[in-house]
Amino acid sequence: MNSFRPETTRQLLWRRLLVFLPAMFILAVAECSFFAQLYFLPATPDLMLGFVVAVAMLDSQHSAAICGIGAGFIIDAVGATGISFSPLFYMLCGAFCAVLAKKMLPSFLSWLVELAIFSVVKGLYTLAGLYYSWSGAPIGTVLLRTVLPEIICTFVICLPIFFIVKLCMIPIDSKRRLRL
Repeated sequence: MNSFRPETTRQLLWRRLLVFLPAMFILAVAECSFFAQLYFLPATPDLMLGFVVAVAMLDSQHSAAICGIGAGFIIDAVGATGISFSPLFYMLCGAFCAVLAKKMLPSFLSWLVELAIFSVVKGLYTLAGLYYSWSGAPIGTVLLRTVLPEIICTFVICLPIFFIVKLCMIPIDSKRRLRL
């Protein structure tokens, strides 16, 4: 009798959760405590955005959207910002990144393009939040002192995250093949 049983969807989901949740928690703590205290950086990089974009490139659209929701909740909890639109923002980023990833070759360069696009989108999200809270600040000052440094720091600091997520794909047995 054959003892091979294909894994159910529930087992695959739990496997992904066991791999992605600790990685997201470590990245959230690093983003909110370590990188927020580095005063030589002009802005705090958004490590969770790099993680969600990498999951979208390397795994499925569902995994990216679920990781986006989890990333938003973890960032809100660890960053002590309270409830905000972060889960919705990261979920939409994950879903749209996965749609774009289907149209692109799955490679490191494609991930860089997606990361650049969604870093700018995150910068616009930050700009909207800052403009809403600081209604008197000139928009050019906010762009040059906050949004542009955040986009650059996110893009540069997130480069190793692609390879971290690629290592996370080994125990998950993701079906997407990746080329460097």
